[in-house]
Amino acid sequence: MNTIKTMKFLVLVAGLAVFTASTAHAKRYFVIYKSQQGFKMMDNYMQLESSSKAFGVSKSLKNIHAMVINAPNTGVVEQLKNHPEVEAVVEESFWPAPKPLHGARI
Repeated sequence: MNTIKTMKFLVLVAGLAVFTASTAHAKRYFVIYKSQQGFKMMDNYMQLESSSKAFGVSKSLKNIHAMVINAPNTGVVEQLKNHPEVEAVVEESFWPAPKPLHGARI
């Protein structure tokens, strides 16, 4: 009977370990470029480099000369911030939804 409890406990711990490892993910950043030419060059470079898994390009926004990237470490982000063609690098953030007004129905 104790071995069954021990096995259940080990399976539970292993499941939690896998779940917490899978939830640790890279942060997303919005990168805005100064010019169309700089964006085109960096877009080509980022698409090639994202295959090396140092970071990943989530979405390339050609009309506004920006892209959304996934970066696992801040070193890549700091290099982008110091690049001469990059206007800004902004980390994705979420705010909680506002609470409904008193008496309002959803």
